[in-house]
Amino acid sequence: MGQHLGPAEGAYINTTKGKAMADSNVTASRGSADVKLLATCWTSAGDSSPLYDSKVSPVDVFARVESVARAGFKGMGLTHADVQAARDHHGSGVLGRLKQSCSNAGIEFFEIEFLTGWYSDDAELRRGAVLKLAELLAWAGELGAEQIKIGGSASVPGRPQPKVSMIGDAFGGICERAAAAGVRLALEPQPWTDIATFAAGLEIAQHANQSNGGLLIDAWHAYRGGWDLSAVAVEDGVYVVAVELDDADAEQVGTLLEDTINRRRLPGKGSYDVPGFIREMIRLGFTGYWGIEILSDEYRQCDVDVALGKVFEATMGQFELAVGPNGMSE
Repeated sequence: MGQHLGPAEGAYINTTKGKAMADSNVTASRGSADVKLLATCWTSAGDSSPLYDSKVSPVDVFARVESVARAGFKGMGLTHADVQAARDHHGSGVLGRLKQSCSNAGIEFFEIEFLTGWYSDDAELRRGAVLKLAELLAWAGELGAEQIKIGGSASVPGRPQPKVSMIGDAFGGICERAAAAGVRLALEPQPWTDIATFAAGLEIAQHANQSNGGLLIDAWHAYRGGWDLSAVAVEDGVYVVAVELDDADAEQVGTLLEDTINRRRLPGKGSYDVPGFIREMIRLGFTGYWGIEILSDEYRQCDVDVALGKVFEATMGQFELAVGPNGMSE
C-alpha cells in the first residue's frame, strides 16, 4: 500500500487538490481564534434523523448553506440522501451551483457521508457499495468536496469478526479509488460495527497505510466507549484525519444507538471533558476543521438558524477553555 503522509509532510495525497486540503488546515493550538468549525450533516438538517424512514433533511440545501455560514462555520456536510434529493429537486446541474453558493458564503470545506458495505462478505452489498462510492466520488468532484465519511458493517452476534488484514486491504483499495479523484476517506469507528474502537480503526488504517485515508474520531464514541486517548502514541496521530465534537449525559438512556441518535448534547452542556478531548486531539497533531455532530430529539425541533448559532457559541467556548484565545493553555 502507499506511504502515509502525516501533517508534518504538508499533504494528504500527492495531487494538487490534496495539497490544497492540507494547506487549508489550521493549527488549533495557535489559539481559539484560529479554529475553523465544520457543521456536519445532521447539525444543519433540522427535523431529520438516521432513524427516520426518510433520511432527507426538510431544509432546502441552499438555505442550509446560508444558515451554516451565518453561524460562523467554515465547513459543512451533507448525506448521500441530501445530495440525491437536491439533484432530484433542483436538477443535475445543482452541485455546481451549490459549490458556487458555498464559495460565495465563505464555506471552505465540504464533506459527504456515509459509505458502508465496502468490505462485506455479501457480494450484493459489496457491489452496492462499489456503485455508491463511484457516485459519491463523482458528486464530490462536482461539489469540490474534499472528504467522504465511511464506516464499518454492523456487527452480527455469532458471526466471526472479520480479519483486520481483510478490512485493511479493502480500505486501502477504496482509498486508492478516492485518491484518483482527489478525495480523502475518513473511517469512523462506531461501537455497533466491526470497527468498534479507536484501536481497531488504527490497526486497519495502519494496515492500509494510504495517504488519503485515516480515522474520524467522534468524541461521543470516545466518551461512551471509554477510550483512553491519552495512551495513544503521538506518532499514531498521523492516522487521525477528522474529529467531531459533541457532549453526553453521564448515564446512557435506552440502547446505545438510541442514546447516540436522540440524546447528544452541545459541547460543554453535558458531563464530559470536552476541553480535555480537544487537547488530546491537538497533542496527536490534528490540524483540520473540527466537525460538530449534534443528534438529539430536542435539537431537531429548534429553528435551524438558532440551533446553529447555539452550537457555534457553545463549541467556541470549549476551545477557549482548551487552548485559550492565544494558544494552548498550560
